[in-house]
Amino acid sequence: MTGNRLHAFAPGMVVLDGASAENLVAANHFLRDQEPWTPFLGAGGGRDDEYGLLRVEGDGNSLIANHFSTVIAAGDVRPVGAKPVIIRIVSGTDNYVASMHVVARDRGVDVGDDCFAAQVGALLSARTAQDLAVITVLVEPGSVRNTVLDAGTTAQFVVDPAANAVRPTPEVGV
Repeated sequence: MTGNRLHAFAPGMVVLDGASAENLVAANHFLRDQEPWTPFLGAGGGRDDEYGLLRVEGDGNSLIANHFSTVIAAGDVRPVGAKPVIIRIVSGTDNYVASMHVVARDRGVDVGDDCFAAQVGALLSARTAQDLAVITVLVEPGSVRNTVLDAGTTAQFVVDPAANAVRPTPEVGV
């Protein structure tokens, strides 16, 4: 799956489930924001923000050079107080995650009855929003021998460096 622009209003944008193996997910733009159109407010997708935008269950998958934009209000994150997860490796071995860019903003939506106007308004106002704390890569304890390179800072990872190869993105000014 390469070179796509994907837009969703809930977690679970792409799910590689079961015994997914040797898939390439590269050079995509994942945009996750909140539904601004009045008829669909609160509809959700049935998954909480810890589920992951890109979820992997399987072996030998490569996730390379994707751009993730997450623009949601911190108060709307579910469960309350959690950090949204961008990439979640649930199971498997030898998965490769490298060179991800994550832009996460805390911004509520301006709702309206005009779907197009509400979406454009939400996108244009993202620049003025504050940073949103996220987990860029979460690797479940049962998933081992994965490689995670330059996909977030140390504070943005939840991964066991004794069971996986890990190199965080350096922080500016640290």
